[in-house]
Amino acid sequence: MDTLINDISLNDENEMTTLLVLAEYGNAKAQYRLALRYKNGHGVTRDDAKALEWFHASATNGYACAQYMLGEFYRWGQLVKLNYLSAACWYEKAALQNHAEAQYELGWMYQNRRGVELDYEKAVYWYSKAATQNHPRALYALGWLYENGRGVAYNKEKAAQYFQAAWQRGVVDAKIHLESLC
Repeated sequence: MDTLINDISLNDENEMTTLLVLAEYGNAKAQYRLALRYKNGHGVTRDDAKALEWFHASATNGYACAQYMLGEFYRWGQLVKLNYLSAACWYEKAALQNHAEAQYELGWMYQNRRGVELDYEKAVYWYSKAATQNHPRALYALGWLYENGRGVAYNKEKAAQYFQAAWQRGVVDAKIHLESLC
């Protein structure tokens, strides 16, 4: 069934029907694709309420990308009222499925006390998970935590390694930290 969903074009009206049928039968990936269409107005009239409904259905059915998107909506107050606790809950569901961006965002929430208690060790844990997938901002965040001894012991060499990796992946601020460590 996923092959069928992958073959559905974002602009093909006939296949919109197929996507809708699959979504109504509970296919989480189809629900997610349908939510994206309603959110962006691809092949349908843009409808934020329907988008949110399908994102929620997909997320509830365990689709990590939809769980991450709900986390984003709650974090930024898009389509829903801003709610850091709900954001953290949805990010965690996606993070547990190895969604790198959700892992990074959950780490950020622990580091910045947004929707969760301040916990540098948990921030390190989630950033490390994302960093194993070469997530640039997670690499940078780990560099900062090692540079400042938050959640981990101060370690100039590890900080430099993480900043270097982040710099190589396009995080410009990492260069400033690298230079300050020398």
